[in-house]
Amino acid sequence: MSILIKQAVLHILDPNVGMPILSQKELDLSDEVYFFLEKLITKFFEDENAKTAEFTRTDQRLPEICRGLTHGLDFMAGSIEIANLLFTIMQANPSIVPADLVCMLFSRADQLYLGIFKLNYRTGYIHNVISDAGVSANSLIKQQTVLPSETQRLEEAAAIRLDDFQIRLVEKEYEINGTKDYYLSKLFLGCNGQLSNNQKARLLEKATKKISKKYYDDDFEKLARFRQAVAAEAENAAGIQMEQVVREVFRDDPPAQREYLEEVKKAGLVETRVKLPEKLIAKRFGTQKILTDTGVEINFPSDYFNNQEKLEFINNSDGTISIVIKNVSKISNK
Repeated sequence: MSILIKQAVLHILDPNVGMPILSQKELDLSDEVYFFLEKLITKFFEDENAKTAEFTRTDQRLPEICRGLTHGLDFMAGSIEIANLLFTIMQANPSIVPADLVCMLFSRADQLYLGIFKLNYRTGYIHNVISDAGVSANSLIKQQTVLPSETQRLEEAAAIRLDDFQIRLVEKEYEINGTKDYYLSKLFLGCNGQLSNNQKARLLEKATKKISKKYYDDDFEKLARFRQAVAAEAENAAGIQMEQVVREVFRDDPPAQREYLEEVKKAGLVETRVKLPEKLIAKRFGTQKILTDTGVEINFPSDYFNNQEKLEFINNSDGTISIVIKNVSKISNK
């Protein structure tokens, strides 16, 4: 998907310094810098941890800045105000990691965005060469302000569409006023956020494990059947119909079915049809993993479950289970 970076600036937000170090000039978008920023944008939009959100608080300054950018507000002035707002929050909450802040105006698929990317510092090492009286000594120096590379996912970032102010957001919990919370959405942006795709997937699996433990004593078959049902339902263009999945997993058990649906709704997943990307479905639900108490681990495609031409689970009279893998033409070491 085409990306065009129009303007970008970098500000340094390190509360240990005592004040933000604000740039007075935009970044020089040389080939290397442009490539780095373009990769960050691409990774951000591919991130399944990202969620969509919208502004809900009228007393926040961010919506006004966004409106201003569409009506002639100077980009540099807007970026400086954004940096100061974020720095004030970071100063009041020492657990928030110091960072470089990149503000950008960019278009993606012909949509104009304001990007607010917080590049959290990481610890790294560089070499140092010292020459003393003709003798060279190489050593390692610890660097506290290493930025994430273009291949790493961002921990904290937002992109705001400037036509309708829809927000795409990745955020991280920190200790705020004594409790873990999301400060980017609640204190900085003033927005509400939907569950990310990864959160939805984890929530569905967590609820399945909880209900399976309560009603079926952690029966592995229920989770295996759940993954199989989700993978099969994913082909539905309208999304995964949860009632159909629940009927398939908790067969002939209406109380378990009702409790499952109540559990996911209570956790914030209110959709009757859940849409998840094919890539995420394949990653999280496309394969099954079984670990036996004898130390044997088996991975197999979800659609092999209950396919006795591929794999068979046999309940023995002594209470043990035998697993038979069938129709294998070749075995190799991986």
